[in-house]
Amino acid sequence: MANQDRCKALRPEPYRGSRPIVAFVHGFLDAASVWETVQADLGAAGISTRALGLPGMGGIPSDSASISLDSYADAVGSVVKTLGGPVSLVGHSMGAQVAELVAVRYAGLVEGLVLVAPVPLAGVRAPAEIVAPFKAVAGDFAAQRELRRSLSYEMQPADLDRLAQLGMGVAPDVVSKLVDAWNSGHPDGETTSRHAGRVLLIRGASDPFADATMIGRVARRFSRADLATVDCAGHWPHVERPSAVANFILEYLEVLQKQPNGGAMTKEDSNAHDWTDAIARRTAEGFAEAFAENVVLEATVLIKPVQGRDNVQQVIAAASKIYKSLEFTKAVSAGDKQFLEWVAEARAGVKFRGITVLTRNATGLIVHAAIHHRPMRAAMFFSELLGKSLRGVIGPEHFLGERVVE
Repeated sequence: MANQDRCKALRPEPYRGSRPIVAFVHGFLDAASVWETVQADLGAAGISTRALGLPGMGGIPSDSASISLDSYADAVGSVVKTLGGPVSLVGHSMGAQVAELVAVRYAGLVEGLVLVAPVPLAGVRAPAEIVAPFKAVAGDFAAQRELRRSLSYEMQPADLDRLAQLGMGVAPDVVSKLVDAWNSGHPDGETTSRHAGRVLLIRGASDPFADATMIGRVARRFSRADLATVDCAGHWPHVERPSAVANFILEYLEVLQKQPNGGAMTKEDSNAHDWTDAIARRTAEGFAEAFAENVVLEATVLIKPVQGRDNVQQVIAAASKIYKSLEFTKAVSAGDKQFLEWVAEARAGVKFRGITVLTRNATGLIVHAAIHHRPMRAAMFFSELLGKSLRGVIGPEHFLGERVVE
């Protein structure tokens, strides 16, 4: 029952802002029709939508020689120019690469950018033997269906059949060229994105392709990226849980309406990738450029706060090494604060959930970090283990231990 409640579809709330146009770009082997349920949910909330098909897929003719990310961006851009704006683009997988290129080239028309299970614009850069199975599905219904099943959570049989049938309409030489396009990527992906506005990244919690590492590669290129995770979904969250995706898009649109310049970052409002990247590196040195000299750390696992850049660096680095895995599932910003939701598992198998709240000064440095672990038993375990790992470095009065709990 708990899992059913977690996966239950929620009806979108009516949208209260001005009426933007949301344009959708599908991914590899799909078609514009994959967005139909999301479009219906947004339409019920009062949003105008348009799903765009990419040549070579969805019954739109194209020869393989003309397929590239650039040509797709030109095709989508030509439609965006006719929509009357402001336009928010939503791109899935390979379509996310196309959507970013369009958002940059038509910056005056594109207000918002939502990337669903995105492939990095620089490409996956997987070796030939890894991408060969993606090319091999051409013309093979069973292989098409299995590809979707393997990358989804528990996609319904009818949806698997529908998506596989869409892929069957793509010519083998086009399939091969499509794989080369998303795998090789675009040169613009090698540098910080020129899209200055706020970006929403949506991923399925069980997506083995656009996993946390890949999402991190995408997020780091944007000055302002928020992450939303869809439970009970894999690489096609817009098919597996369309109402959840629609709700995230609606929330994003409302945020855009409240912020100037499409949510573009100002000097008072930096992103949290310095923190998440340093956590991933698991070294004290990784935090050197993130913390102000007088930074203060408070946490559920600390009896009293830790103060000063050097001390806080040591504590966070030691804490990151206790985790076997740590995934940031959602990130939002408000003024000088960032709120990061996360799930983690310690090497001993103890599981955690929590929220980190970062407060920054006018230059973007972190002056205060508050880390809230749960449940309590896991927090107590973590505090004692952290104290042992920092024995002789940070005073024992900060941590739970035999002396403290007696």
